[in-house]
Amino acid sequence: MKNIMNIANEFNSNYGKLWNESDFSGLSNLYSVYSILVGYDVVQNRENIIKNLKQIIDQGWTKIKIQTQLVSFIDPDIILVANIYEAFNSKNPEQNSIKTKSSHVLKRTGDAWQTVMHSAF
Repeated sequence: MKNIMNIANEFNSNYGKLWNESDFSGLSNLYSVYSILVGYDVVQNRENIIKNLKQIIDQGWTKIKIQTQLVSFIDPDIILVANIYEAFNSKNPEQNSIKTKSSHVLKRTGDAWQTVMHSAF
């Protein structure tokens, strides 16, 4: 079994790559069907979350960098991940970047890890 920090780093790396490519299909696969996102809005289910993420990217927040800060096992199939991330806005030079925090509750689904609860502030 992989080290939980490696699992979190791989998830965050993949999330950042998919975000930076505006790959909504790929991002969708990182969320469970019944996920909840708390951030720009509070939304539930994969379809609504992807609509919300698309709105954020359409506002110009097209690039992100994510750094894993803390990870913790809840049980063998659930990991808590706390992050610091930086988002870059390509449309608004006056607000071209922000640094803030996010978290994921990752649940193992077969061989993959999906987020069931994502917060970003």
